[in-house]
Amino acid sequence: MVFRNRILIFTYRLSATLVGIFTLVAAFNLDAVETASWNSIRYLGTEITLYATIILLIETILSIKGLRKSNKSGVPATFGQVLFMSVGLEMALAIGHPFYFLFINIGNSNLVYFSQERLLIQLLMYIVFPLVVFLDWLFFSEKGNWKWHWLIYFGSVPVYYAGFSFLNHYIRTSTTFGTLIFDYRTFVNQGIMGQLGGWAGVIIASLSMFALYLGVAALLLFFSFLLSGKYARKNSPSSSEL
Repeated sequence: MVFRNRILIFTYRLSATLVGIFTLVAAFNLDAVETASWNSIRYLGTEITLYATIILLIETILSIKGLRKSNKSGVPATFGQVLFMSVGLEMALAIGHPFYFLFINIGNSNLVYFSQERLLIQLLMYIVFPLVVFLDWLFFSEKGNWKWHWLIYFGSVPVYYAGFSFLNHYIRTSTTFGTLIFDYRTFVNQGIMGQLGGWAGVIIASLSMFALYLGVAALLLFFSFLLSGKYARKNSPSSSEL
């Protein structure tokens, strides 16, 4: 089911874009340091939120043009690949964050999932905005037009971020890793995770999160085909007779 009311689409996407912008402003303000006001960009959540906000902004602009057309025409949308990346990354970020917390919390009972200092950012970045992005796709985007091989493009994002995070840490030597599962010190003296001086934990946690992100994206692809009715048509008696 896709809602085709142009005014509703424009209103929702404009509101969603503003939520994304507010989330980014809050994140950059909280994480700014004297030497780098853009410090928050080193976090995966910030980069994914920035990407999804840009996609929503583009869709909002397309929706403005769509206001001149009838509700029966196609819903204004970006290219399928970039939309898939946006929705998939936001859902993976939301679902993966609790697992990420479990990894970095190994042996450290003092860590709090929702810290008071970062409560607003965590609620917006890991719950509210991912839900906003998902609902935009669910209600206003065509289903069943994504491709399974796009998982290859999706998998390149965690690989890129790993390289970016290591480079950021070793170039800006005064900063910690943006993602603590890349820091061997997170896992030192933590059983099997502490093997190889903590690097075993880095490898296990990184590969686990990579698999989780791909798994979420694959489920989203399957859900898209399911909603489109493609699987139902393939399994129907009439389709098998043809």
